[in-house]
Formats: sequence, C-alpha cells, structure tokens
Amino acid sequence: MASKSVRAKVLSNQGSRWGVEAEVDELLAARNTSLEGRTAIVSGSGNLAIYAVEKLQQLGATVVACSDSSGIVHDVDGLNVELLKQVKEVERGRLDSYADRRPSARFVSKGNIWQVPCEVAIPSATQNELSSKDALALLGNGCIAVAEGANMPCTADAVDVFTEAKIAFGPGKAANADGVATSALEMQQNASRDSWSFEHAEGDWPRSCTTSTRSVTRLPRSTGARRTSSRVPTSSASTELLDR
Repeated sequence: MASKSVRAKVLSNQGSRWGVEAEVDELLAARNTSLEGRTAIVSGSGNLAIYAVEKLQQLGATVVACSDSSGIVHDVDGLNVELLKQVKEVERGRLDSYADRRPSARFVSKGNIWQVPCEVAIPSATQNELSSKDALALLGNGCIAVAEGANMPCTADAVDVFTEAKIAFGPGKAANADGVATSALEMQQNASRDSWSFEHAEGDWPRSCTTSTRSVTRLPRSTGARRTSSRVPTSSASTELLDR
C-alpha cells in the first residue's frame, strides 16, 4: 500500500485536474453544451497539465496538443496519456520523445500552442503565457471556451479579448481553489485517523469543484476589482479579480 505522503501527492495532482475540468464543464453547461466531442489543447506538460488532459479525455474531449519549454506536440489522434506520463513523469524527457514514438504526432520546436485549432483551451504552464495576439489566434480558429489552469496565465489584454468576444472564460481562482479543497480532504482523513481509498476521496471532489466554480462564474460583472496589469506578481494572484 502506498504511503500517506505518496497518496497525498497523487490526490493533489488529481484535485488540480478536477478543478480545471469542473470549471470547463460548468462554463459549457451554462451554454447548454458539454465537452463531448470537443477538440482541446492544454499548455504545459507538468502535473496539472497531464492530469487535465487525462480528465478532459475521460469526459469526451479530444486533447490534441500540449507543450513544454522546448516546443509543442500536436497529435491529431488525441494525446496518449500513458505515453505522455512515461515521457514526462518517468523519463523526465522532452516532448520530441513523445512524437518519436507516436506516428500521429509531430513536434514543433519552439512552436506556439495557441495557434493549434481547438474549441477549448486550457493555459496551464505559467503566468502571462497567453497574450492578446494569442487570444485572437484562438478565436480565429474557433475556440469557444478558455479556462485558466495556471496562476494568471492570460494577460489583461487577452482577458479583454475573450470578454469582448463573449466566449466562455473561467478564471484560475475557481480551478486553483480545489488544491485547497484537496488539502482539506487530506486534513479530514488525518484527523479521523483513517486511510481513504482514492475512489473515496475522488467522490468528494466533483461537489467541491462544482461549488467553487459556480460561486465564481456566476458573480455579476460589477463584482470585485478588475485585472489591470499583465505584470501582476504571482503572489497577488489570490486577491485578483473574479470579474474577467
């Protein structure tokens, strides 16, 4: 049996992915649609990105691209999550290694993931990674929903582009709140001197994620302060605005 520390790490990864998935799910549900059959892209290929890819595909989306600091991989058949985990988590390799083993994939050195056509985009790599130019490229390629996985990955100008276009946009505050919810579940487990199975803990995440997402996405536009700078320090992310 895995130790508590190992299980906690797994739970944290899964909690992050649930937050992004719940956010996208709620955003699309509010527009009477869903992830089923949608084409998606996820920037990054770390813990959050990999598990977001996994969950999005479980819910019926086809995730066709992800990235790392060396470039992007575009897999027209949909990313193979197990191969992605092998390359990034086990071998600690670069995405060109993924493309070398996947005939349907191609690696683009220093490529821009936001130019890959998609309906759903999940920026999950780093702060300010998605500019207004990138936002316009996404819209031009048919993107209908963007959900922030990383801390403030969209610049202020990019948020303005999404808002003016009236596409579904979910702030990172909602998705990231579920990392806190995961810690609360871990504390509850420890306080009860119990050892939960993954299935037991995962059963509590959808309720938590849906609640936090709805509380943010349903706020009126006049609520809170607006994100005014694309150079806001990461430490200020928790106080940034809900009206984006």
